[in-house]
Amino acid sequence: VTGNDQASGARATPFRTISRAAGSLKPGDTCVIHTGMYRETVRPASSGTPGHPIRIVAAPGEDVVVSGADLVAGTWTRAEGAARTVSLATHPGQVFVDGKPMMEARWPNAPLAPVMERLTVRAEAGEGTDYDSLCDATLPTGDFSGARVLIWPGSMWNNAMREVVAYEPGTSFRFHPPFKATKATYHKEDPYRPKPTNPYILFGSRAALEQPGEWFPDSAAGVLMLIFPASTSPRNAIVEVRSRDYGFDLNGLSH
Repeated sequence: VTGNDQASGARATPFRTISRAAGSLKPGDTCVIHTGMYRETVRPASSGTPGHPIRIVAAPGEDVVVSGADLVAGTWTRAEGAARTVSLATHPGQVFVDGKPMMEARWPNAPLAPVMERLTVRAEAGEGTDYDSLCDATLPTGDFSGARVLIWPGSMWNNAMREVVAYEPGTSFRFHPPFKATKATYHKEDPYRPKPTNPYILFGSRAALEQPGEWFPDSAAGVLMLIFPASTSPRNAIVEVRSRDYGFDLNGLSH
């Protein structure tokens, strides 16, 4: 990480990025990476051959990390309540504080636990729920219009995401687009029709941001809103956002 991509790439004058090295690798070459965090997607320029593969390896005994996340630069400022904001132009996908994944603001609230554990905390649709709307007397106050609902409809064989429109606290909201009726050849009724008792979760609303560890991207304002975990100092915390889907993209390559 102290290298220079304008250097030769030799042991004494190394490159700074793995990508720079990968662009010059030929069959039989080995790229040795030294300790550090490399925030990039590496796409080698060419394939190796069966007898002469291209190898990209960590130096023996050294700690190399290729990360899909970038550091959040900028100053955190106080917002309403316990939230802090920082400028961020794009939707982050995921947010990490000191290496730990935070949770997109949601209702009902869930503990700051691994993702699959969070998904076990869900609300339940009430009477009147159907293809076009979800009814629930416990819907929270606030404006959830434009949010997303993750619902396990009908027989709960799968889940689906819809936009929330015409939101009325303690009453109902409409799905956009509505669910379509599915012909059920082997069932007496449509197994995908939303109905009472179906579990669901609301995401994507500022109204859901209310507990430590939750974040919300305010795209209109160009900021990321975050309630830092208890005992974490915004001044000293390392905040990262997911920026890339791949550490290495070997599509179309071999050996």
